Amino acid sequence: MEQSIYVECWNEVDRHKWIESQKKGCDLGQAAVRDWFRRYWPIYCRIARLEHVAGLRYWREFPAEDFRLLERLQDDEHIEAIEWILPLAWKGKENLNLIVGARDTPIPLARIMKVLEALHLNAGQLDLPKDAPPQYVSPRPLN
Repeated sequence: MEQSIYVECWNEVDRHKWIESQKKGCDLGQAAVRDWFRRYWPIYCRIARLEHVAGLRYWREFPAEDFRLLERLQDDEHIEAIEWILPLAWKGKENLNLIVGARDTPIPLARIMKVLEALHLNAGQLDLPKDAPPQYVSPRPLN
């Protein structure tokens, strides 16, 4: 079933708003919404990208040909690199961290690079929803 990151994120925003408001004993309103986008939007998009390429959830914001991409990469040549990269990517590690960390593994850097290029984790850096709070300043430069 196709889902939209831009629609589904609001469930997470509402959950965050409720939890944070409960902690403070009052409705935090837009402050909690801004807090969620500031703290969680980038990792939420990263996780959605990983879910898409793993075939766990189909997100319409990512190319259809990238759905289940990992299945097509899992051959003898790349499986070791995938098994090393995925747990770190799920934890939010960026490509540069992974490339630097690859020096401490016996996996050839060329294989790690090929998997990283195929995963294209930076494609998970989506623009904010149009209805996100205007006070939020995106960490990404707008073109």
